[in-house]
Amino acid sequence: MLKKGCWTKSLAVFLSVILMLSAITTAVAAQGDAPQQDVYIANVALGKAASANCYQNEERAPSRAVDGNASTMWVANNGDSGNWWMVDLGQTTNLLGGEILFEKEGDIWQYVVEGSADGLSWEPLVDNSGNTSGAKLQVLDFTAAARYVRVTVTGVPASRWTAICEVRLWGEDTFEITGSNVALHKSAAAVSEENMDRGAAKAVDGDLSTLWIAGNGDAGNWLEVDLGGRYSVNALRLTFENGERVWKYKVQVSVNHADWITVVDKTAGNFARKSQAYPLTPMAARYVRVIFDAAPGSAWTALGELELFGVEAPPAGEPEKLLVLVPHEDDEALIAAGIIHNAILEGDTVKVAIVTNGDCNGWNQSLGIKRINESIAAMEVLGLSRENITVFGYSDTGGFEPWTRYADSFLYKLYHASSDTQVLSSNFGNTQTYGVPEVLDDYHYQKTGEHGSYTRQNFVWDLTSYIEEYMPDRIYTTSAYDRHGDHGYLNVFATDIVRGIVDRNPAYAPVMYEMIVHSTDGDVLWPVLDRDPSPLQYYTAPANMDEIPLRWEDRVSVPMPMDMQTIPRSGNMKNVCLATYTSQYSSWIGSFTKADEFFWAKDFSNLAFRASITASSSTGQAPAAYIADGMVGGYLQLPDRDWVAENETAGAWVQLDWAEGQSITRIVLHDIPDREINVTEGVLTFSDGSSISVSQLPVDGKPLTVPVSKDGITWVRFTINDVSGTAAGLSELEVF
Repeated sequence: MLKKGCWTKSLAVFLSVILMLSAITTAVAAQGDAPQQDVYIANVALGKAASANCYQNEERAPSRAVDGNASTMWVANNGDSGNWWMVDLGQTTNLLGGEILFEKEGDIWQYVVEGSADGLSWEPLVDNSGNTSGAKLQVLDFTAAARYVRVTVTGVPASRWTAICEVRLWGEDTFEITGSNVALHKSAAAVSEENMDRGAAKAVDGDLSTLWIAGNGDAGNWLEVDLGGRYSVNALRLTFENGERVWKYKVQVSVNHADWITVVDKTAGNFARKSQAYPLTPMAARYVRVIFDAAPGSAWTALGELELFGVEAPPAGEPEKLLVLVPHEDDEALIAAGIIHNAILEGDTVKVAIVTNGDCNGWNQSLGIKRINESIAAMEVLGLSRENITVFGYSDTGGFEPWTRYADSFLYKLYHASSDTQVLSSNFGNTQTYGVPEVLDDYHYQKTGEHGSYTRQNFVWDLTSYIEEYMPDRIYTTSAYDRHGDHGYLNVFATDIVRGIVDRNPAYAPVMYEMIVHSTDGDVLWPVLDRDPSPLQYYTAPANMDEIPLRWEDRVSVPMPMDMQTIPRSGNMKNVCLATYTSQYSSWIGSFTKADEFFWAKDFSNLAFRASITASSSTGQAPAAYIADGMVGGYLQLPDRDWVAENETAGAWVQLDWAEGQSITRIVLHDIPDREINVTEGVLTFSDGSSISVSQLPVDGKPLTVPVSKDGITWVRFTINDVSGTAAGLSELEVF
């Protein structure tokens, strides 16, 4: 029999249980670091089995209403009254109310919510069959014990099919705490203190009878604790003065006091509870802060105790500087959400730079501004502050077939412009860089006080200045062999610019990591879309890897941080981050929620970049210097940047010279990616008089690595002994 009770009475009983459990776990914590349990209120419907009387298709299946993603939904295949949706919680659960999220604000939905212990006998929980509210989020006020919860829609807005974005049901759950309270007696500070007896230190003194109280109840009041070192934290407990008030707040942690990761967000709603505990995905932290909304009623902001549980983290290595450089808003998360989040956890410096505003389909700047704001919000999910995001504010004019031509891409057109000063235009006639005024303006405006014209000269100046100012150790960007023109040509521009910086500063040796977003398979087939309840999968190779000069086995596969390895995917931090791009999110975007992120490395420690280069001969359009430009060209519509000997085949050579002796461990050769031309035999000759024979090079420009172990080398020459075809040359020669 379904047990239903008065909200106030049931909640009081529940809170008394919470208080007893909290007292028990607090006592256990004092005894040592043995694992302990705590109770918290969670959305117990999340990821559970759902069904309905009908649904439109798999993209609108019943499970979409419990996937934790507000941008997906269950949709019936009609708009009839009486359509129902149901969730099976797996066991009888004490429920403390819930929420239904509909698609649009202003639509008036009428419905009845019922509960059942066996799925056969039903009792009403909420009757909103006479609802007149158009609120998108509908709060369900009830308490009950039930295994099954059913929503029957009795009234549908005109011309709409029955649809629910999300159903959330609040219930009690348990979790395990490991380690000790690492906030105990640590240094605490607050926005204000009522008096010396109500100071910030009272919130970390281990005494539940003392309080920190702010000097007012204003929104934005905060309390912060410096743990004094790095800890791996896994649980949080906040204890208030009593369980009579509803406090709204968010909790953030940081390793560097600059980039803050929100681990708990109760600003949208909460329960009146004295002890409020939360499991955390284990992560590194040194600082923790609580930021409050306005205090309830006439109260002043107050907190009895902040407990953060964890263990001492291993010392961090030397901090690195990372740059995620992408063409459009959302690419930064698609290729590097895990890289960004993990770097923040490790205390590295991370910056994101976005070169276009993604405004291809806009009628004015509003779409570009919306997408910039989406990136700011998405990076906040990962813990990256707005101050670490830069927008260059150039245009997006397409470039992804079949919708637009590759050559329609803005960066392709910019690269091939008739002159450095030719001014290009957006699809809606804009000709100057822009950002979001007073929020995040474009880089050119920040540096010069003027928005820059869309010229190659300005773009190269902007990107060169930015990289030279920051000098990142690692650069993550889109691949030259991506099917989108902006993705490919950003890599070309970035490679040329970093190559130029290396010329001016030979000690600078970053590594550039490139990832494919749009593969030669097409977006319909790749990446493969995984679905709950299957675990996260690693990326698989696109089928047509033979069409590009990269080998799948050469990629660097980076496992995701722990909070991006979780299922259901609705709670996975990467998927939550991707869903923040509301103008772009789709199942294809969601398919980038994988167990890893992958890249091919372009290492600018390549000694060929620091050599003088000569050749037996060169054609005017294919000079010898092209063997050390960092690019295997000729694919898709990338420029052909290869060395080609003039009227020579066998016997043609190219040589690298250095002013000082070099230690060499390997040489990597790339043939011209033309199946009609192939080096079938060659030899590497060194300044010490030795030589190494080289067999046939791969015909598609893929790398052939030759192991070398030599010191004090001042020059190396590659001589082509035999070829097939009518010409001879190389696309790239790398020396490490």
